[in-house]
Amino acid sequence: MKYELSAVIGDAELLRGVSRTVPAARAAPLGQGLSLIPMTGALFDAVAEDGVGDEFSAVKLGRHRHGDQWIA
Repeated sequence: MKYELSAVIGDAELLRGVSRTVPAARAAPLGQGLSLIPMTGALFDAVAEDGVGDEFSAVKLGRHRHGDQWIA
């Protein structure tokens, strides 16, 4: 039996911030300061919309939003 999981794994605080900004994102704590956000169909659709993908691009680059600004 095969199972494939598409997800984002990263800093728990950073991914909690993303999940507050992107309603389709649900961060699940993994321990040791890490969380996982499963890439569901709804999340893929949300990321494809204008502007929402910026949240995930920033996560990939290790940046986060503080107010209206992106910081490293």
